[in-house]
Amino acid sequence: MEHATQLPAVIRAGLGPWARAVGSSHRLGAVNDTEEATPRPADNLTVADLARIYSEQLESFAALADSLSAEQWELPSPCPGWTVADVVAHVIGIELELHGEPLPDHEPDWENLPHVATPVDRYIELPIDFRRRLTPDELLAELHETVEWRREDLSEFFGNSGTFGTFGNTAEPGEIVRGPGGWQLRRDVFLKTRIFDVWIHTLDIQLAVDGAWKLDPAGAVVTTSLLLAAMPKIWAKRVGAPVGSSVGLEITDAPVPANVMITVDPGGRARFAQSSEIPAPTSRVSMDWPSFILQATGRQAGRDVKARELAGDPDLARAFFESMTVTF
Repeated sequence: MEHATQLPAVIRAGLGPWARAVGSSHRLGAVNDTEEATPRPADNLTVADLARIYSEQLESFAALADSLSAEQWELPSPCPGWTVADVVAHVIGIELELHGEPLPDHEPDWENLPHVATPVDRYIELPIDFRRRLTPDELLAELHETVEWRREDLSEFFGNSGTFGTFGNTAEPGEIVRGPGGWQLRRDVFLKTRIFDVWIHTLDIQLAVDGAWKLDPAGAVVTTSLLLAAMPKIWAKRVGAPVGSSVGLEITDAPVPANVMITVDPGGRARFAQSSEIPAPTSRVSMDWPSFILQATGRQAGRDVKARELAGDPDLARAFFESMTVTF
């Protein structure tokens, strides 16, 4: 297999803004454009916990890939332009990069990939397109090899027996590490975003195959926490909610308690607030957990995603619901 030694210049040029966006919108310790964090169970997870969950997510993803029939590999996924096989190739590509492998020495036919529009899209697409020549059996073999390598990488933090590994009891959550594309971010943020990515792509395959939601609960907790953390910024910036306005967001049937209040302070900054501060919010949105996950990750197209309740100011409530997509 031939590899390039570095990212193509056009991709490197686009990574700065992308890295900042991912690092802020997915940050758990301090939500961008907020002054107070909502209670999030994922905040209590140690580096060892997160490394273990990450490794388990990869193993679950590989087990799901093992179960696919020949026809299911070619099904379209919720990700624009990607089949189920492409989703598997994406996870392989990212994890191999994190293991230390350079990007493949490959130049896709970009004109025939209309879903690829930005330098970041190109960075993501390159290792996928490189693997479109592989059979499902070849993809499975590479996936299992990759997952084993990554399990060994991660076991330094949680140990093969499930106890602390070499670094798990001393690794600093705030230490800056290298993530996909070479962007720098906190170790705990890196682990949480990788859990999120593998978890959501596991769901992508399940949605493509049979619509089932047979997902790891620990990964669901991390994913839900990450998405909730982005909601204040959406309320203040994307919706443009005025100073003093507030929204109550209730997510039913969720793996983590999700009944939060968001308000915009005089300086125009949104924050989570105690319900006692805002007995009567300007707007209220209530939705079930699957709908929240699909809406917040941009996977609502062609699915029956709707809010159970849009109350208070109807325009603000509707704008919040329709604007809450934070990642694809």
